[in-house]
Amino acid sequence: MKWISVKDRLPKRPPSRINENGQKIFKSSDRFIVTDSDGRVFEADYTYCNKSFWNGNSLNEIKVVAYMPLPKPYKPKEEVNENESN
Repeated sequence: MKWISVKDRLPKRPPSRINENGQKIFKSSDRFIVTDSDGRVFEADYTYCNKSFWNGNSLNEIKVVAYMPLPKPYKPKEEVNENESN
C-alpha cells in the first residue's frame, strides 16, 4: 500500500447499501493509517460528512498530511497434511 496525500485526494465514501427494511444506508466513517503534520503514524477515523480525520481517543481533529487504508486481516495458509502430500 502507498501513502495518499490529502492534497491529492480525500477518502471516497463507499457505495450505499440497502438494509433488510429497504432503506438506503450510507457509511459515515472509516478507519485509516495516517501521518500527521508532526510525522507521527497512527490509526484515525475519517468522517465522510465532515471530511476530516479524528483521533478516537481524544476526539480532536488531526492535521493529517497523508493516509492509507488499513491492510486486510492476516489469514494463515492452510496447512497440508503430510500424509496427503505423498
